[in-house]
Amino acid sequence: MKMLYILMIGFVTENMAMAQATNTETRTFATPAIFSRIVQSNGVIVVTSPDTQTRFLAFLNSTNIGFADLGRDFVLRSGDTLDLAEKHTTIKAEAAITKTEARLTVTKVHDARSFGYGVTTNVVVLTEKRK
Repeated sequence: MKMLYILMIGFVTENMAMAQATNTETRTFATPAIFSRIVQSNGVIVVTSPDTQTRFLAFLNSTNIGFADLGRDFVLRSGDTLDLAEKHTTIKAEAAITKTEARLTVTKVHDARSFGYGVTTNVVVLTEKRK
């Protein structure tokens, strides 16, 4: 009976339409998306890990820096990239700081194909005038 059940699940997920969605929005640092807090200070951007129980593995400029535990701060300089990854979700934050503006482009991709859904991509561009 278990084998029949597994085959049925495989059949259903394989023939379902795999939807893909991309959402884009612009915000300020005062209304962060995805990260719980984003601030700029002294030419850097400080982001605080997402308010979620998910344990993301963190990479700063492709170097593994451990887990993004709840409330962990990450300091990003202009050109830095922070990648957070777990089983079905990846978050990429790219910092760009000029003389007049601090910008953080955050891309979150959730891949739900393994349980019969599609891939959802959210892109949020956060900007703030330099202090």
